[in-house]
Amino acid sequence: MAQEPDSLLQPHLARIASIVSSVGEGPEVERRRAGSLALAAYAQAQTLPALKAPAITADDTACTAPGRRIGTRTYRGKGQDNHLTLVYFHGGGWISGNLDSHDDLLRRVAHQLGCTLIAVDYRLSPEHVMPAALDDAAEVVRQVLASIKDRPGMRLALGGDSSGAHLAAVTAHSMAQDVAGLLLFYPVVRPHFTTRSYIERSTGSLTAAMMKWFWGQYLGRPVTGDALETDDARIDLLQQRWRSAPPPTVVLTAWHDPLCDEGSAYARFLAGAGAEVKLTCANGMPHGFARFCGFNATAHRHITQAVDDFAKLVAIRPVAA
Repeated sequence: MAQEPDSLLQPHLARIASIVSSVGEGPEVERRRAGSLALAAYAQAQTLPALKAPAITADDTACTAPGRRIGTRTYRGKGQDNHLTLVYFHGGGWISGNLDSHDDLLRRVAHQLGCTLIAVDYRLSPEHVMPAALDDAAEVVRQVLASIKDRPGMRLALGGDSSGAHLAAVTAHSMAQDVAGLLLFYPVVRPHFTTRSYIERSTGSLTAAMMKWFWGQYLGRPVTGDALETDDARIDLLQQRWRSAPPPTVVLTAWHDPLCDEGSAYARFLAGAGAEVKLTCANGMPHGFARFCGFNATAHRHITQAVDDFAKLVAIRPVAA
């Protein structure tokens, strides 16, 4: 059944589209990066008092790897002892986003889970094509695991939105025994563009043409046609072969999003492999809505519920939102 867009969100989406389209001329990659930062600034300016993100400690840090430095930001939920560290990878089509673009969202998540949350400023395409971002993700996770191994009861979980959720899922697959949970907001799953949601909802802030372009930037080669067929599980998540049950996973999709059906397919895929999965579709919401929590109560409610579901799956006590 078709869902109507959230009426209170529509004026904001129109303004956001206008702002993003007016960031200036230049290469498309640079315009999209500027647009991502413009969206963050808009969301901050529109924040409603009742939906303001909680004040928690956040420190910019880094992981040092051979030949590079990977920026990170560490958030600490106040006064909690939930013994969970969540490593989070931001979305942005693998070509945009940084430690500031998703700051508001991550403060909310860290506070609600009462955990330590580490955001990763991984290398972006097209300057650094696959597997650069995956290498950064794996390196940070390895270093986090090393840092918590002597802390009794401490567990590691991974999360992300959109392309960042794809990075989280690939990393979890490669380190399955060490990952206690996955929190995925509207994940990119595979370069296939013929699902019903791609055909019927490829409009607005994300289209099939945009996703083909994003995939092309990430892979370093053009992506055209209805699908890019591959057996590489680092690209197509439905090619993953789990040796044991995948970690407990929350998948939150958005109805008005061409990625909606592939996110649902991945949730079913993980469940079929033995994972405990909570799948929810945010009716009325577009792709990217997790960054709207400060000015849209419906977006805030969906994210809050997904984080609460995640807390239950990984058996921790969430902070009252």
